[in-house]
Amino acid sequence: MSGNKLKWLEKIQVLCSYLVGYWKQQSGDTIDPLKIWISYYKEVLEANALLKMWKKKGYYTDRGRVYLQYGKPDQRSQIASEPNTYPYEIWQYNRIYDKATKRFFSNKKFIFANFAIADECYKLIHSEVKGEIFDERWRFKLVNRMQQSGNVDDTAPTKTYGSNIDDNFNNPR
Repeated sequence: MSGNKLKWLEKIQVLCSYLVGYWKQQSGDTIDPLKIWISYYKEVLEANALLKMWKKKGYYTDRGRVYLQYGKPDQRSQIASEPNTYPYEIWQYNRIYDKATKRFFSNKKFIFANFAIADECYKLIHSEVKGEIFDERWRFKLVNRMQQSGNVDDTAPTKTYGSNIDDNFNNPR
């Protein structure tokens, strides 16, 4: 065997041992690591099907990452055609477990906006979960094409006809 092929095989063995070690750690002593990996892979396939963005797979998108990290939201409000706003989604989790920090949180929300409108390309613009994007002026991002405020202390735009941003945020359906 040539030296290049041997180095390539060594790299594959290192990657395989890392993956096996990671899933063993995730499973603890009680469950087979393969079952945990298969369960996670099913979530990846579901994220790919539900949250794809044009030709990007779902797990590459902001919504896909949140879905895989925190799970399926308890409420998902999809607002596609509200006057004066970009299309947006509000995801609410009643009880959320952050796999990265291994902590529980309750009643947390994520706001995603589609600034391109035509391609289902939703970007995370605000979250109440610590460590995620937090922007008190997220409402201005949704109405960016209609109104802005020069005052950096303003956190909400002037209410316009048909605007239900606050109602949708406070009472996701």
